[in-house]
Amino acid sequence: MDPCDHTEVAPNQLDPCGTSWSCRDSESDPHDPKCPSAIINPKEIAGAKKPAIWQVMPRWVILLAGRVMSVGAAKYGPFNYRDSNVSAMTYVDAIERHMQLWQDGEDDDDETGVSHLAHIIAGCAILLDAQANGTLGDDRQKTGMARKTLDCLALLNARLARILRSGDWKNEKRYSVLWEHPTPARERRRMCTTIGWTGHHSC
Repeated sequence: MDPCDHTEVAPNQLDPCGTSWSCRDSESDPHDPKCPSAIINPKEIAGAKKPAIWQVMPRWVILLAGRVMSVGAAKYGPFNYRDSNVSAMTYVDAIERHMQLWQDGEDDDDETGVSHLAHIIAGCAILLDAQANGTLGDDRQKTGMARKTLDCLALLNARLARILRSGDWKNEKRYSVLWEHPTPARERRRMCTTIGWTGHHSC
């Protein structure tokens, strides 16, 4: 006989598996305080209101980033980026180098033996910490062109999707090499002005 068979248990008594008959009964109140599952630790209620951190993050990745930063700490001292200003672009360049190597098929850094992606995480962590502590030498190129270009390209992609759906591209007379799809001259000039490419040959 199944030791967890609740048919052998009297109502409102715990069976050998620790669950009462009333908790297993589909007609019982799930909020009945007699049910162990209905008794919630107050700490769980408070914790549920706070942002989830470790529950949604692969912790082993932090270990790899910690390995990278421990090598840096051995070379330059722990938290050296808090002692003096650090150049934002120096770390951006390092992040880009690791990304290029990883994209090129090289998984791990020669010096640390850890993934280039972990080096990118460590670099981002340093930038965030330096920015928060006021030690970031902010030498970024703040032109605003990246956002303008992305927004404009999003509009172009949406327009291209409409053209492809409607079949209007068959009737277009003009073709823009820059956008790689048919674009009327007036609209093309407006888009070029938006992103500051008025001197481009396709504009």
